[in-house]
Amino acid sequence: MDGKLSELVPQLLAAATKPENINFNGTLVYALGKFDCSAYFPQLVEISVSHGYEACMEAMCAIDEQNVHPTQDQLDQAESILQQAANTNLLPHQKEALQLITTRFYESSRFNKALDPFQR
Repeated sequence: MDGKLSELVPQLLAAATKPENINFNGTLVYALGKFDCSAYFPQLVEISVSHGYEACMEAMCAIDEQNVHPTQDQLDQAESILQQAANTNLLPHQKEALQLITTRFYESSRFNKALDPFQR
């Protein structure tokens, strides 16, 4: 990919995570998925468990389609995000994202509270 285009990733990510854009950022996250986002695993995880449906699904697609292999540091950062999310009232799509991420990258038993279908 052209080096100039890859410089757009931090700008797209910054725009997608601005508080005023949350719930209106699905297209921005979709655009992110067209670039190499492997350096932004924790940010994609955060979007997956705290943003609206479209942004969540697009972040999950980026993680999946790019076959991301996060570093240990990225996994540690993302785990902190997931643990915080697991202690909140997640929407159904956010719970699904948490479950998919933990199943793929972690021992999901550490996040059982959030994965409990009877938790409200």
